[in-house]
Amino acid sequence: MINKLFLRRYLFNSSQSSVVRILSKISVFGIALGVLTMIVVLSVMAGFDDAIESRILKAQPHLVITTSNPTDLKKVEDVVNRGNVNHGNIDKFSRQDVIVRTLDGIFSGAVANGLDPEKLNKIGRRIGRSVEIIEDSGGLISTSKGKVKTEPITLAKNEIAVGVDLARSLGIFEGDDVTLITPESLLVVGETPTYEKVKVRALIRTDVSDIDSRYLYFNQESGLSRFSDTASLEKGFEVRLKDPQEASHYKDELKKAGVMNVQTWEDLNAALFYSLKMERKLMSMILGMVVLVSSFSIMSVLFLLVTEKQKDVGILKAMGARRSQIMKIFTSIGLSLGAMGIGGGAVLGVTICWLLKTFPIIKLPDIYYDTNFPIKMDAGIIVAIVVLGSILTFLSALWPALKISNAVPID
Repeated sequence: MINKLFLRRYLFNSSQSSVVRILSKISVFGIALGVLTMIVVLSVMAGFDDAIESRILKAQPHLVITTSNPTDLKKVEDVVNRGNVNHGNIDKFSRQDVIVRTLDGIFSGAVANGLDPEKLNKIGRRIGRSVEIIEDSGGLISTSKGKVKTEPITLAKNEIAVGVDLARSLGIFEGDDVTLITPESLLVVGETPTYEKVKVRALIRTDVSDIDSRYLYFNQESGLSRFSDTASLEKGFEVRLKDPQEASHYKDELKKAGVMNVQTWEDLNAALFYSLKMERKLMSMILGMVVLVSSFSIMSVLFLLVTEKQKDVGILKAMGARRSQIMKIFTSIGLSLGAMGIGGGAVLGVTICWLLKTFPIIKLPDIYYDTNFPIKMDAGIIVAIVVLGSILTFLSALWPALKISNAVPID
């Protein structure tokens, strides 16, 4: 009761110093703004991370086993389909680094990914808008409405499907002829390089930049026959699990079964996920500094109060108030200011996130994974922000409270 009385009379009473009242309001506003910013920014970043992960899981296999040993297929099937339960789909693949040369003499490196016809047919249908076959109408590559279709990809002999960013960098379109060359054959002086002339059957956009800018696809059964025994050719199996989050578990199981060279989707995108993780940490630290600076203003308010109310505290001590009671009064004043700021900021932050998620009024350019503004509100993040703000507020209030509680009544 006495704590509320001091809070009301010392900070929100018009008869008190205007400097203290103004600084109190600034402190509350600053902490609220810091908490609000942290909640909104971290929720947006979490939403972007989820969108990126979703695109990757839809466009890439969850396990990649690089092996040329035919007996490994049986081991992979035993692990993935253990207990007569189908936990995923297994497809063969062949991968080859190639150099792409256009008729205009433009060169670029690429990765030629050979898949079975059945797997190729699934690509255009598997993830709806996430994989798009783009009709260029013989001119500028367009993704406008009416020019994009999702359908199976059927590739005949010496036909390829090219990532849209790779096609854009080479200036090629649907129906163009290009030449694929194996890079290792260029190292042999005096011999004709190993090459294949192919036709671009389709352009594909997965919204995963690493795939769209590097990959081209061909029919493993009928395409690129001259590349079947090149030194850089990799063969193996791709596994798409029903639960992608169990990829690490299956990787360990495969290694126990004697299957080496296993990579999960997290391994394949380790650099991307590491950069996203570091970005979140750095952003959290920077925004946390906003709350820290705002908490210093609470310290300023309390030091002003300590300076102005020394006589009042002396009277309280002379009347028998204990040191712990004085300390509790001033600490509670600081915590009350912090609680108003943290509570208000948390409510506003959650409200803004809900509005952005419910009413997607902000549209992003096509260069992003999704044109909608992604929001993911995590209760753990919100609680962590509230706890962090409370700790910083308590520490800011503790020093002035200790100083005034140690005052000698006679002084």
